[in-house]
Amino acid sequence: MSYEFSEEEEKIVFHVSILGVIISVLLIVIGIIAYLDALVDEVSGMKLVISLIQGFTLLIIGIIFVSPVLAFRRVAQTEGRDIEEMIGGLGIFGQYLQVTIILIGISLVLGIVGVFL
Repeated sequence: MSYEFSEEEEKIVFHVSILGVIISVLLIVIGIIAYLDALVDEVSGMKLVISLIQGFTLLIIGIIFVSPVLAFRRVAQTEGRDIEEMIGGLGIFGQYLQVTIILIGISLVLGIVGVFL
């Protein structure tokens, strides 16, 4: 099925992709800061491991969001394949959301455990 989004629709998709890139970059930066903070902080043992994992988790989430965001950007840049690109982007995005939910869940459990250490 060939469908071309209107210029206004493409602007919306492109804007969403820009916001996604910003979120990805922020998560990567926050993840790096949290990871480095855990290394320089005077924390040791299991609390150090938990802090490192949480920083690393944010970093990974930021990195994995880049791929679906770029898929949405392709929607705004292709011609005649907008629906195919959008469905492909949504498929990738859905997979990454599942991985993100798992990573956040693990990080949350580790954070709760870390409070009691």
